[in-house]
Amino acid sequence: MANHEYVIGANLHSLIRSRQVDGLKIKSGPYWKIPNYNSIQHNSKEEESSEPPSISSSPSSSPSKYFPCPIRNGDAIEPIMSNCSSFISKLQIHAKLKQHNGCVNTIDWNEDGSKIITGSDDTYLKIWNGSPSYSVIHSIRTGHSRNIFSARFVPESNDAKMISCGMDGEVRLTTLDESGKATSTILGDFNHMIYKIFFPPGYPSSVFVTTQQDGTIRMYDLRESIGGGGIAEGSPSLHKKILIKMNNGSRSYSANSLAFDPLGGHQFVVGGSSNEIKLFDIRYLVMNQNGANDGKGQIGRFCPQSILDNKKVGVSITGVDYNRQNEIVATYSKEDVFLFNLGDLTSEEYLKEDSFVNKPRQIYTGRTNVATFLKEVCFMDGGFSRNSVSSYVATGSDCGNVFIWEKHTGELVQLIKGDHSIVNGLAPHPFLPHLAVCGIDSYAKILEPSSETPTFDPLRAKDTMNRNINDSDDDEDDSFNEFNMFQLLIQALRARADPERQQRNEREIAMLNESETIRASANQLFRNGDARGALTKYREALDVLVPSVFENARMSESRLHCYNNQAACYLQLEEWNNAIQACNEALDIDPNSHKALFRRAQARVGLGQDREAYFDLKRAIRHSPEEYVAQVQTLKDAIVQKHPDFLQLPSESEEEDEEMDE
Repeated sequence: MANHEYVIGANLHSLIRSRQVDGLKIKSGPYWKIPNYNSIQHNSKEEESSEPPSISSSPSSSPSKYFPCPIRNGDAIEPIMSNCSSFISKLQIHAKLKQHNGCVNTIDWNEDGSKIITGSDDTYLKIWNGSPSYSVIHSIRTGHSRNIFSARFVPESNDAKMISCGMDGEVRLTTLDESGKATSTILGDFNHMIYKIFFPPGYPSSVFVTTQQDGTIRMYDLRESIGGGGIAEGSPSLHKKILIKMNNGSRSYSANSLAFDPLGGHQFVVGGSSNEIKLFDIRYLVMNQNGANDGKGQIGRFCPQSILDNKKVGVSITGVDYNRQNEIVATYSKEDVFLFNLGDLTSEEYLKEDSFVNKPRQIYTGRTNVATFLKEVCFMDGGFSRNSVSSYVATGSDCGNVFIWEKHTGELVQLIKGDHSIVNGLAPHPFLPHLAVCGIDSYAKILEPSSETPTFDPLRAKDTMNRNINDSDDDEDDSFNEFNMFQLLIQALRARADPERQQRNEREIAMLNESETIRASANQLFRNGDARGALTKYREALDVLVPSVFENARMSESRLHCYNNQAACYLQLEEWNNAIQACNEALDIDPNSHKALFRRAQARVGLGQDREAYFDLKRAIRHSPEEYVAQVQTLKDAIVQKHPDFLQLPSESEEEDEEMDE
C-alpha cells in the first residue's frame, strides 16, 4: 500500500479503521484521492469518479479513485491521520491574501473551511475563497472608523452575516444580500475598545460574546430587536448582557481573550491584563442590579508559580485556548506559553468552589511576546489533530515566526516565517491541515503541508530561539500600554464627530502603517546582524513620519522606537557619537526613556566619558521597569568599581542636570 499521509471523511472511516489503507493525500479541490483503490477490500460502494475535475494526479502503480468531498453534505466530518507529524514538518506558505491596506489583525474560516474572513487597520472586511484559489470574493467597507480587531462569520448564515469589532468601540453586524451589497448595523457602541468575538458551542448560532478593554465579557443575541440605531451603551438591555466584570479587588483590568469548552458552551476561560487565567461556568453567573457579576460562577484560577514569584511588571495574558481534553493553553506577554489541565483543580467540587492551580503541565519556550497585546495561541486541532486529540500547540512571535510545539513534550517541531515583523493571529482549518496566520503585514498567509521535503530547520530554530531569549537590544519590547490605547481611543471618538479629522486620521494611519512596515523590515535586518542595512531602513521609516497637524501618541511612540533602534545599531557598529545623537533624539520625545539613557551611557563609556555615563545610568535605573534594572545596574557597578569616587557625587544636583540633552 502507498504510504500517504491522511484521510478525511466520515464515509471513509471504515477503510482507515480496518487498516486497509494508510492514508489519503488531499489534492487542491473538493475531491479526495485514495491511492491503489482497486487493491482495497471494501464492503460499501462509495460514490466515485475515475477522474478528478481540474486536479493533477501523481503517477501511481495502481489506479486511484476520487470521492466527492462530503463537507457540504452535513456529514459528521472527523479528521483521521496516520502520521500528522509530517504535515507539521512540511508546512510552508502556500498563499498570500493581498487586498488590505493595513495590518491584518484577524483571520478566521467559515464552518466548512471553504471561505475566509479577514479584518484590518484599513477598516475593511475581506471575504475570500478557500483552497485552491484563495481569491477575494467581497471587499466590505464596514463603517468602523478605526482598526478592526476581530471578525467572525455568523454560523448557519450561509456566510452572509459577519460580526466585527475593534478600536473604535463598536460591535457591528454586516449583512450581505443576494447581490452582494453590504449593510452594517451597530450592535454595541462603547467608549473603550472591543477586542475579540466568540460564538459559544452548544448555543444558538445567533448568540455571541465579546471581550472588552473595560474588563467586561458581554453576550449578544441577534434574535433580539435592536431597532434602527442599534444598542447604545447605558441602555438596560445592554447591561443585562454583561456576563463578567474582570477585576482584582477594586481595580478592573481588560479582558483580552476567551475560549469556550468545545464540547459544550457552559465553561470558558478568560485571559487579560492580569497574570491569572480565570475559569467560569456560565450557569452559575449571577449579576447584581448594575449588571456586573458578583464573583459567582468563577470556579478556577491558573497561574504558573514562577510568574507569581518573579513579580515581573507588565505580565499579562494575550491569548487562551481550550481543547476537548480539558486542557487550556495561555500565551503570556513577557513570559512563556503554559499548558494547564482542568483535572488539576484542587477542589473536589470545583464547580462550587474557586480553586487554584500553579503548576503547569508543560511550558513552551523560545518565542517572544511583548510588542502586541492580542497575540493568539491555539491547539492545532482540525486537520492537525489525531482522532480529535490535540497534539500540537502554536502561537506567533515578535520575530515574525510561527512556533509549533509538540503538546506533551514541549519540543519545538516547526518554526516558519509568517510575517515580516510580528505574527498575531492564527486559525487552523476546521478539517484540513492548513493554518491561516496574520500580523503586521498588510496581507495574511495560508500555510499548507505542500513542501516535498521537511521545512523545519533545527539550526535556524535554535538560532532564532537564542536571539529571542538573549537579544534585548531591539526596542520592540516596549509593550503597547493602556495609556497608548487610551490615546488612540480618544482620537477615534473625536474622529466620529469631525469628518475632516477622520480624513486626517486616515492619512495618518496610512502613514504610520507604512512607517511601521519599514521599521519591521529594519528590525529583521538588525536581528540578522545587518546593522548598517537596518540603519538605512530606520531612516526611511522616520522620513515617512512627516509632521502632521497634531502629534499623536502612536506617532511619537513610533519615532521613539526608530531612534532607540538606531542607537542600538550604532552601538553595534561602535559609532559612539552617532549613537549619542540618536539617543538625544529619543530623549527629546521621552526624557525618561530608560533605553535611550542606557544606550547613551554605553556610547559614552565607549568614548571614555565614564562620568557622564554614570549620571545617565542613575537616571535610567530610576525609570527602568523591574526586568531591565539588572543590566543597567551591572554597567553602573562596573563604572563605580573603576571610579569609586563617583559614589560621592551628589544624587541630585545641577551638575547632573547638565548631562541632560542640550
